[in-house]
Amino acid sequence: MKKLVKFFAIVIAMVISSNVFSTTVTLSGVTRTSATITITNISNSDAAHIGSGLVAISTNGTKIYKEYSYIDGIYYVIFTGLQPNTTYTVYTAAEISSNELIYGAELRTFTTLTGIKVGNLYYAMISNTTNEAAVIDYEQNARDITIDENITYNGQSYNVTTIADNCFNDCSKLKELTIGKNVSYIGSNAFVGCNSLTYIYCKANIPADLAKYAFEGLTPSNITCTVPCGQKVVYQATPEWKWFKIAEDCGGVGIEDVEEGNVFSVYPNPANEQITIEGKGDITVINNAGQVVKTLNGIRGIKEINVSDLENGVYYIKNGNVTKKVIIEK
Repeated sequence: MKKLVKFFAIVIAMVISSNVFSTTVTLSGVTRTSATITITNISNSDAAHIGSGLVAISTNGTKIYKEYSYIDGIYYVIFTGLQPNTTYTVYTAAEISSNELIYGAELRTFTTLTGIKVGNLYYAMISNTTNEAAVIDYEQNARDITIDENITYNGQSYNVTTIADNCFNDCSKLKELTIGKNVSYIGSNAFVGCNSLTYIYCKANIPADLAKYAFEGLTPSNITCTVPCGQKVVYQATPEWKWFKIAEDCGGVGIEDVEEGNVFSVYPNPANEQITIEGKGDITVINNAGQVVKTLNGIRGIKEINVSDLENGVYYIKNGNVTKKVIIEK
């Protein structure tokens, strides 16, 4: 078990060196509102000079101070509450009172991303050369998230290839996740704290690379991961994905075919003992394996369907050319 220790502010002014020390300082997970700084390879002589934490100072003088956390020999600080499109300089520091900071060595400078909001997600352009974008943040209380295959920014289309480090950290209400087919990398700690996550829909034929701790703290065997037809064996052969409960979408009514039109309504979603359908015509209920489990012919208006005999999972309610996706959980 990892041991997490807080390194409290107990140093005094004379202890903090004004010189840059010979350690490794890295920056990761810069988003619109947060950034992570880690300090490794601390020598005995450096340990006395790193202070009790770090302070990020913006170009307009705003200061954000955070104490170190310490894990596996690495000191790190996660800054939150940053302003978008703002440059910050990071220093070693000690806080001797609530209003006074003592500055030490300058570590590095970084600029937060501007990002654009699409639906309940924020994206940032990470390469104008290859037209790539990353998911960097989410709207609070998101429960059902779909990561787009591409987004448009200033008239240019960008493929969404990356889920950033810490992107969905502590998104505790997230239950259902759809990952677009262009995502090839999922960052460190991306889904830490997403304890309600139950269903993942991966549209890519090739599994995305997972950074260390991408799904840290979750139990993959309790998460159903639906992949394109014929790709189950590929995902099961991938070390990072084989622990998930892999299912294939081979029913002809897969994720690609789900439409948001209002031709008919299905509720509640998720459902328990029954679902209610408002519409007209023939209705077919299909499970995630593509099997027809219920049919109703010639309905008009409101019709209730008993689903207490169906197993928990994802089902598709088809009415003509329109398909609705429903989760059954009891």
